[in-house]
Amino acid sequence: MTLFRLALLSHRGGLAAVTAIAVFGGVANALAYAQLAGNTPAERAVFAQQLELIGRQLSYMLPLPLELDTLAGYLQWRHFGAATIAYAVWALIAASGAGRGDEERGLVEQWLAAGVSRARYLATRALGFAVVAGGSVLAQGSAVLATAAASGDPLEPVPLLLQSLVLGALTVAVFGLALVIAQVTTTRRAAGGIAAVAVTALFLVNSASRNGGLTQIEWLSPFWLHDRSAPLLRAGTVDVAATAALVLVAAVAVAASAWAFASRDLGASLLRPATSSGTPSYRPSRDPLLRVPVLAGLDRQRAWIAGWTIGVAILGAYLVSLTRTMVDAMLQIPAMRVYFERLGAPTYDAFVGVIWGSTALFIFAVFAIIQVSGWRPCSRSRSHAPRSSRSAPRVCSSRRRSSCSAVRSPSRRRRARRT
Repeated sequence: MTLFRLALLSHRGGLAAVTAIAVFGGVANALAYAQLAGNTPAERAVFAQQLELIGRQLSYMLPLPLELDTLAGYLQWRHFGAATIAYAVWALIAASGAGRGDEERGLVEQWLAAGVSRARYLATRALGFAVVAGGSVLAQGSAVLATAAASGDPLEPVPLLLQSLVLGALTVAVFGLALVIAQVTTTRRAAGGIAAVAVTALFLVNSASRNGGLTQIEWLSPFWLHDRSAPLLRAGTVDVAATAALVLVAAVAVAASAWAFASRDLGASLLRPATSSGTPSYRPSRDPLLRVPVLAGLDRQRAWIAGWTIGVAILGAYLVSLTRTMVDAMLQIPAMRVYFERLGAPTYDAFVGVIWGSTALFIFAVFAIIQVSGWRPCSRSRSHAPRSSRSAPRVCSSRRRSSCSAVRSPSRRRRARRT
C-alpha cells in the first residue's frame, strides 16, 4: 500500500495540471456554444453547415465534425478531440518518469533493496497512473455535464461517461507505449523525447487516415482506435472492440516493460551496445565545446537538438501548406470574414501566425517540460557524484541550464557542495 500511495502522489502535479486544462476547455466550449450557434434549430443548422467547412480543414488535428447543430456533437469534435492531445502528452511524460525518472533518482534501487520485485514495482506505478487518469477524465466529464445543465442545454450523463472512459483508455494505452520506450533508453529526457516523436507519428497516421491516406496502417494508431467511438452523437455508440484493444495495448505494454526491466541492469538500456575491444584511453576529449559550460550541454545534446529541429521544421512546412485552403474556406463564411476583419489583418499571414504560432508554442512547451523533468534526476545520479565536491552555486547551475534550454538543450547540472 505504501508503494501504491507513493505512485499516486507522484502524479499529483500532472493530475492537477491536465485536469485543470481539460475542465477549462470543456467548460469554455460548453458556454461558448450557445453564443456561437444560437438558440433556434435554424440558427444552429446554419452554424453547423458553416463550421463543418472549417472542421474538415482541421482534420489534421481534430476528428471530422459531425452533428455540430447539437452541443453534444460540438463537444465530441471540439473538446474531446483536443483533450486527447493533452492527455497523451501527460501520459508520455508520466511514463518517462515511471520508467526512468525514479531510477535516475535512486528510488528504484531502494525499493528493490526492500524486497519489492521489479515486476511489482512497475505494475504498481502503472496502476497508480491508471487510477489518477481515470479520476481526471471523470472530473472533466462532471464539469462539462454541470456546465451544460447550467447553460440550459443538458447532456445525457451515460454517453458523456462512456466518452470519458474511452479517453481514459487512450491515456493508459499511450502510457504503456511510452513505458516500453523508456526501457530502451538510459535517461528520462531521452525516454520522453523518443516517446514524443513516436506518439506524434501515431497521431499523424490517424490524421492522414481521416483524409484517405495511410489507411493500410491506421489500425496501428491508438488514436484511430479512440476515434472509433463517438457516444455523444445521436446514433453514436462505443466501439467495444476498439476500446478493449486500447486496454489490451496498455496491459501488454506494461507486461513487456516489466519483462524488459527484469532483463536489464539498473541505469542500462535493454538494447545493450556492443562493447569495444580497443585499448581504453584516459586522455580528455579534444572537443573544445565540452570546456564551455553552456556549449557543453549543447554539444552533448546535438543529436537530440537536430531531431527536434527537423521535426518542427517538417510540421511547420506541413501546416503552412494548408494555409491557403483553410483561409479560403473560412472567408466564405460571413461571420468568420467579420472576425478576421476585426483582427485588422484578414490575410494569409495573420492565419499563419495564429495556427502555426499556437502549435509551435505547444510543441516548445512539451520540449521544455521534457528537458526540465530531467534536471532533478540528473542532479541526483551517481554518475554526477564526482562533481559534488566542486563549489558550483545552485543559481549558477540553473542559469547555465536555462541558457541551454533557450537554444534548445539544457546543460548538465552541477551539484553544490554538501555542507
